Amino acid sequence: MKGQKKKIFAITAVMMLLFMVIAKGTVGSEDDPLISLSYVENIIMPYIDEMAGGNDGFTVVEVEKGDSIEFFAGAEIILRSGDGVISIPKSAGGGFTDVTCGADKVSGDMAEANHLLICPRSDGRKIKANTKLYLMVRGSYEII
Repeated sequence: MKGQKKKIFAITAVMMLLFMVIAKGTVGSEDDPLISLSYVENIIMPYIDEMAGGNDGFTVVEVEKGDSIEFFAGAEIILRSGDGVISIPKSAGGGFTDVTCGADKVSGDMAEANHLLICPRSDGRKIKANTKLYLMVRGSYEII
């Protein structure tokens, strides 16, 4: 008889706990919400995009032979085709950061195809087109 009372007590305790969980909040309620696809798309993804710098991609830019393209702080540049020479003002410290090879590209260096360059400051850093250039650029620039 004692064993049967323990079983009844255990079953009653489990049922009471289960009832408390159900009474506190049902699945999908305000107390126990589900994350929906619309919540992920409309709330979470815009937040992630904002934290990651937006979802702005690269823009293809054409620079005619003889023209230069000046970049501003934070611009990212990838030369896709053409020959361009880097021009850095004497007042600027350093050059473009070549992330691909881990080097600093300074005045007189050729911009290498398919290398990611970053412009650290808005101080007149340019690439002059010896031939027509096709660049992928993310950030601010001006063709001069």
